Amino acid sequence: MTELDTDALSRYVRQEMTERMVPGLALAVVTPDRPMWTAGFGVTAVDDGAPVTGRTLFRIASVTKVFTGVAVLRLVEQGVLDLDTTVLDHVPELRLRTRGTAERITLRMLLSHTSGLPEGSIERPWRVERRGEDGLDAFVREDLPRFPAVGEPGELYFYSNLAVNLAGHVAQRATGTPFPQLLDELALTPLGVERTTADPTVAMTFPLAQRHIITDGRLRVRHDGGDNTAFYPSGQLFSTAEDLGTLLQGLMGDLLSPRMTAEMRRPHADVGLARGLSSGLACMVEPDYKGVTRIGHEGVLRGYCAKIAWTDRVGVAVVYNHEYNEHPRFFASRDRIVDRVFDEVLGLPPGPVPPPATSVPGPVAERLTGRYAKVLSPSVVEVRPGRDGLTLLLEGVELPLSATGRGVFVGPRTDRDLAELPWPRTPYVIDDHVSVGAPENGPVHTITVNGQPYRRVE
Repeated sequence: MTELDTDALSRYVRQEMTERMVPGLALAVVTPDRPMWTAGFGVTAVDDGAPVTGRTLFRIASVTKVFTGVAVLRLVEQGVLDLDTTVLDHVPELRLRTRGTAERITLRMLLSHTSGLPEGSIERPWRVERRGEDGLDAFVREDLPRFPAVGEPGELYFYSNLAVNLAGHVAQRATGTPFPQLLDELALTPLGVERTTADPTVAMTFPLAQRHIITDGRLRVRHDGGDNTAFYPSGQLFSTAEDLGTLLQGLMGDLLSPRMTAEMRRPHADVGLARGLSSGLACMVEPDYKGVTRIGHEGVLRGYCAKIAWTDRVGVAVVYNHEYNEHPRFFASRDRIVDRVFDEVLGLPPGPVPPPATSVPGPVAERLTGRYAKVLSPSVVEVRPGRDGLTLLLEGVELPLSATGRGVFVGPRTDRDLAELPWPRTPYVIDDHVSVGAPENGPVHTITVNGQPYRRVE
């Protein structure tokens, strides 16, 4: 393991922040034994903001799920919960819109995004934010039954905030302890983190990065911050780069038992990407990043973005107050920052590694040919024979597909801005190419396009 060239990386970070209009960013690099580097760049707000440091609070959005996963898995360690009993054991009154599903959903399915529950993004115009202490209970009782299933329990991967909210509710019901207190007792206090909190009234007592919006080509602070106790388990925590570094050290150490650490990191569901990404328990597993297994999670919420990633030897945390929907290209910049740390510290080859690609055999192309509709969406894609065996027609764009040899087919790489790309941008899918996943054998009823399921319509 080698030291990081922090001067060169700092120059790169500042350059990308300027080009992509990112107001503030903080990052931490840690090993199991020590913090290696913590740094802040930019300001907390473009109007009267303070310099960002490693102790500045940012909302970490879906990186919250890792903290929730730690709390739930520690309850499994204690014998309070079981990953493979149904949630009805603890929430017998649970009712879902699709009949027969509640009886088959387990805690493992909730944490691995295989429960059949839809995404249920944290920010939706139809939903009034719940701010009371009973928000999580009310959400499960009143909101959750409104959502249709995207599949049968255990059938497929589908990223779901709703599932993780329900997992937090199960933990709350099993212990009789409010979820914020449970999170503090099982995750935050054992880590010894000082500033991580779900409560915005606590967060604002510390240096806090404000979220921004771009209007008329200028960055402006957004003054419409929100709070939703119903989504505390899936995406509402505030944290710092320093605290996230402490979390990473715990995850590389003994925060969880060896058995629960193995369960967390074990691939539970293939996302269907060329890089081989799978869902673990409350984390994502990249089994072969240049020969190294890398674990992580990312988050996006209302002008805040975050990412953590770790191996057994090094961990990286990045947080920033950037408007993802307007300049998503910084997602690629952020990933290059993270990759660069791993490459330098672990002595890995620099730069991206393109997925292997070969022509698609005729019988395989024939088996996949058809039209597919995105689950819970009017979007339709078409897979048809092409010059090299297969073509994907997506949003009016034809993309030739090559085979990777493991039931995943990839389109050509592009240098276009991510905001202009026709394929879906979903959690952990920011690639410069499209990935199509399909069963390796038998009839093809469902495919995935960059991790999103599409069912055959003809």
